[in-house]
Amino acid sequence: MSADSDLDWKKYEAITKYIYEALGKNSGVTVEGWGSKCKVRGKSNTTYQIDVLTSHLQQEHAYQTAIECKFWNKKVTREVVMKLSATLEDTGIEKGIIVSRIGFTKDGYEYAKAKNIGLVVLREAGEADFIDKERTMPIAELGIKQFVQISGPEILTFLIDGVEQKNWDNSIFFRLVVKLPDGSQVPLLRYADSFRKEILGIKADVPITKDFEFPGAQLTDTWGKASIAINRITFSGMYTERKTTKHMTFSIVDKVWLVMKDLFEGRVFRFSENGGMIEDE
Repeated sequence: MSADSDLDWKKYEAITKYIYEALGKNSGVTVEGWGSKCKVRGKSNTTYQIDVLTSHLQQEHAYQTAIECKFWNKKVTREVVMKLSATLEDTGIEKGIIVSRIGFTKDGYEYAKAKNIGLVVLREAGEADFIDKERTMPIAELGIKQFVQISGPEILTFLIDGVEQKNWDNSIFFRLVVKLPDGSQVPLLRYADSFRKEILGIKADVPITKDFEFPGAQLTDTWGKASIAINRITFSGMYTERKTTKHMTFSIVDKVWLVMKDLFEGRVFRFSENGGMIEDE
């Protein structure tokens, strides 16, 4: 099915053929022919052109269905139904279906019902079709499995004068500044980075600890402007390697393009621009 939504009668026939081929795929229905080259000779020696001709093998019985496509801007009349009924009688084709873009007149509907000819409306989706339904429909699920390896130096604990600091994160190294007795100021991040570089040379998952001594110094929080006296900062950490697996699922959706309704069976189908189909409940 083409994503080009500018329909004409040739595309309409091709789409009808595709739909009945797809719907019948798992129920023994095959398309025997379609288009201008699909012709059947009747008992009267008359040759009839059939838009779409299918065969259906049901248990031990096989029967054919002639499908007529009417890409008209008006309703299909009783005379059209009568013509198909006569074609079926002359050719011996057991079933007939008329597919219309607009619909059927009342007398055409009644005559088709009496002759057991199926009537189907196949048309472009309009605003009324989306009052209680989505404009898109799911056509596939895409599953992705990712294997991720995370490795690098990791600081596990952070102590000030032997007291472990709780509930900290890496932002603390940007906030704190060590004011040394000589008046110089060193961001705590510099000590943290120095410790991380030492970890790089250590075997994975082997913990190490390092003290940084500076008696008589002050530790200042540049955000809160608070300071405390410190003598030692201790880091512990190790080089870590972690392997994880991530699963992600994406729904692939497509725009609803066509709506098909079987007037006698009451079944309604929606078709996307790229050939997806779902049946309305």
